[in-house]
Amino acid sequence: MTELAAERSKASFDPRELTYILDGGRKQTERREFLESHIVNNPVFRREPHLNRTELFKRVHEISKHLIWKIKELNASDSDIWTLYYAIDQELPITLHLGMFRKTLRTQGSPEQVEKWAKLADEFKIIGCYAQTELGHGSNVRGLETTAHYDKATQEWVLNTPTLTSYK
Repeated sequence: MTELAAERSKASFDPRELTYILDGGRKQTERREFLESHIVNNPVFRREPHLNRTELFKRVHEISKHLIWKIKELNASDSDIWTLYYAIDQELPITLHLGMFRKTLRTQGSPEQVEKWAKLADEFKIIGCYAQTELGHGSNVRGLETTAHYDKATQEWVLNTPTLTSYK
C-alpha cells in the first residue's frame, strides 16, 4: 500500500461519498467519469511535451478537431463539453469558440442573429472567437473605437481602427 493510500484509509469518511457530494450526486460523478474516460483513454488527447511552436500549433489543432468529433459523437451538453475540455488539460484554439463566441452570440445577438448563427456555432459548422482589446481600452468595451462592416463586393470584412489607441 502506498503512503497516500495508507493515509486515505485512515479517513473518517468514505472518499467516494465525498466525491458524489462534490459532483452533485452519484449520477453526475458517473457521467463525469464516463466523459473523462473518453479523453484519458484516447492517445490522441495525450500531452506531448517539448514540442516546438510549429509542432504545438499542429498538435492543438488536431486535438481540437478530435474534441469536436467527440462532442458530436457523445451528443454532449454544454456541461459535458466543459468536462471533456478540462480533461484534456491544455489550452486549445477552440477555447474561445466554446467559451465566449457561443455564449456572447446567444446573450448579445439579436433574435435574428441568434436564429441564423447559434445552431451553426453549436454544430461547429462555423467557428468563431471573441475579441475586444485595444491598446488604449483594454477590456473597456464601451471605449472601443474599432468598427467593422461587410463589403458585399469583395465578400470581406473591413476593419477600421481610426486611432493609435484603437490598435490591437
